[in-house]
Amino acid sequence: MKSLQKILVPFDFTEPAVAALDYTLSFVGIDLPIQVIALYVSRASVGPEEQKGAKEKFDRLVTSLHRRTQIKPVLFFAVGELVDTILRT
Repeated sequence: MKSLQKILVPFDFTEPAVAALDYTLSFVGIDLPIQVIALYVSRASVGPEEQKGAKEKFDRLVTSLHRRTQIKPVLFFAVGELVDTILRT
């Protein structure tokens, strides 16, 4: 069986999304080299300045959760319908 390498977490800065991210980071922990990808899906394109601000907010949020992982979680942006975009990603 292949080991788990990546976990995709749909993410929109809401309380349930933050809870899902927190749970995922807790699951991954410091011992496993698993990449956590938070995916922000929008129907319209998110501009570079908005992306920069969201990534900074995401980094602060991850720090505030006090969860350590081997690989730093990242925030990705995608445009499309929510379910289709998550499945495609």
